[in-house]
Amino acid sequence: MANSEWGIRCSPRYSLLAIRYSRPLKTGERATMDAKARAILAVLMTSVMVFMVTLIATYLNLGFDPGFVRQWAKAYFVAWPVAATTAFLVMTPARHLTERIVTLIDGRP
Repeated sequence: MANSEWGIRCSPRYSLLAIRYSRPLKTGERATMDAKARAILAVLMTSVMVFMVTLIATYLNLGFDPGFVRQWAKAYFVAWPVAATTAFLVMTPARHLTERIVTLIDGRP
């Protein structure tokens, strides 16, 4: 485990996926993100992803016509809350599934 000056302990292999604050992990214990960290991650990731996807989809559908910015903003503000909520709810199961897949690929039990 790598320690930072803020007391955050991160697994070097899953440092972006698994964060636990203030104490070392016990043998066999999984590192997890608390709800606040998951919410912030979901908001940041989905805002950028939805920005790009809605921008490209709106451009492909309308081109750069006079109503482009209004239509793009409408698509963004409808899609982003849905994406952020979905990411928040799916993040933990997706992380667990990722760990299982990596374990199978690496041939570990």
